[in-house]
Amino acid sequence: MPWAAVTAVLLVLFADRATYRNMDLWTALGARLDLLPVALVRVEQGIVGDRLGLARLAAAGPDERRVMVMGNSRAQDGFFFSPLPRELELVKVTHAPISPLEVRLFAPEAAAYEPDVFVVMLSELDTHRPVRIVPRSGFGSLAGVLDLVRAAGPRFALENRVKLERLSVASLLHTYRFRDVLDRAWLDERCSFAPDKRGRFPGLVSHDLEEAPEPPPAIEGLDALVERFQESGRRRVVPSTLNLIHAIRPGDHAALEQHLIEGALEILRSAGCEVLIVEAPLHPVSYELYDRAATRPEFLAFVERLRSELGVHFLPLEESGPFEADDFEDPLHLRPARGRELGALTLERIEAILGLEFSGEAETPSGGGKRTERKWQKQVEPRRKPGKR
Repeated sequence: MPWAAVTAVLLVLFADRATYRNMDLWTALGARLDLLPVALVRVEQGIVGDRLGLARLAAAGPDERRVMVMGNSRAQDGFFFSPLPRELELVKVTHAPISPLEVRLFAPEAAAYEPDVFVVMLSELDTHRPVRIVPRSGFGSLAGVLDLVRAAGPRFALENRVKLERLSVASLLHTYRFRDVLDRAWLDERCSFAPDKRGRFPGLVSHDLEEAPEPPPAIEGLDALVERFQESGRRRVVPSTLNLIHAIRPGDHAALEQHLIEGALEILRSAGCEVLIVEAPLHPVSYELYDRAATRPEFLAFVERLRSELGVHFLPLEESGPFEADDFEDPLHLRPARGRELGALTLERIEAILGLEFSGEAETPSGGGKRTERKWQKQVEPRRKPGKR
């Protein structure tokens, strides 16, 4: 055996993981990213927020309940949790481009934090669109990559071999996994690269999500639909968003997406974690861009199977809605006021899952001011030991 080479590899892997356990590094990265245009670093800022939030979750005391919330930008805008109970430590892992694949890749790491409740925002937008591999998303699991390859088959693996190779390397090396965060925070500047007037970087430092703009979908009356979006929305409707919604349809890809979600939730449930699926709403006009009558029943049937087989909890639109056009910033994202309402309802559901109930309110100083915090009365045993329900 080439013991020197083996030792070198082990040292590299150890140093790689030890480096990214340093929260001062992540704090510094976040501070530098805050100086850049949000449109250029929205994913990287989300990854930094993930790391800092997870460190806070890991430091939670034995009497604190741990809640982890995951989803894409819809969950980022659609979940506002304020005020938070004193005895609840909650972290949001929410940013673009999180999809069922990212949930599957993150599941083993998520389970290691021993969350009491794992909340994930899903809808047919997640379960009925083709799988998209984005290595820069900030998640990695070699077992998850192999699970995807086995489930998707050799043709899928061949067509996506380069992205799968990159995703595999990202699963092994944190420096590669978080390379885009480092690029944005330091290397782009050190190399004297700067965005042009349209906010684009030179091709040499382009990234996965900065692909050529997609043409608008070929839909009859599309201009009229966009006008109806703009009547209530505050953000400009872009073709890529319409393409995301228009791509929702039944097919073999739905079975693959559902396989990834089920695999992730099996890992979390095996670790003794409760799971809450919150159905994500769309702008009412969005439902005219795809066959909702076909896809939503399939989504609901899938969730019902997860409820019966894995014991997950579910918050459907019938309980959280209705959602009107004025509740949305654009076709996908809720306005803050509606997000606070959904966040409050989700907290109530978490309260029920954990067997907690309110015992009053208290005001405590926070950042020079005051905020209302809800004190919770625990009705359950102290935190379980790892692996125990």
